[in-house]
Amino acid sequence: MYQPKAWQREKVKREDEVINFEWYPKEPVSTIVTEIELSKVVGTTHDSYHGGDWLAMLESMPKRSTDAEYVAMVCDNIDHSQSLLPTSQPITVRQYGDEYIIFWGGNHRICHAKLAGLHVIRVQVEQFIIDPALVPLPASAESAYVTAPTAWLTWLPHWARRWWPG
Repeated sequence: MYQPKAWQREKVKREDEVINFEWYPKEPVSTIVTEIELSKVVGTTHDSYHGGDWLAMLESMPKRSTDAEYVAMVCDNIDHSQSLLPTSQPITVRQYGDEYIIFWGGNHRICHAKLAGLHVIRVQVEQFIIDPALVPLPASAESAYVTAPTAWLTWLPHWARRWWPG
């Protein structure tokens, strides 16, 4: 009897379920083509696959994407940064920290590649980097700033303090 691996039963995340998602800007910082580890692909922006696990994702795919010829095409080609078929799009993922979310095209191909045991795949990656302006201050820092707004200036050398406004 088949025993699923632990990762196959992990929930397919929505994009907004990435850790500290609200700290990332709305637009990517850059887009590159590179190989990524499939174990770090944790979700998709495609609403049809949210809430289930990776095996449920496979079971909900259209029949044409689960035939042996299609699966062989996926597994025999590591480079999915360009279209492999006239009907397919290049795979684009979004990178948030160490995690990747499938963004444009490739839900079926990445799911098959993961289940087939492939470790890496070449795709287009939209990179998002935490924006410090979106990271909230800890409550203690906020209250310290409100009560003593210039107290943090004490680390400045004495000659620089006289030119600092406030």
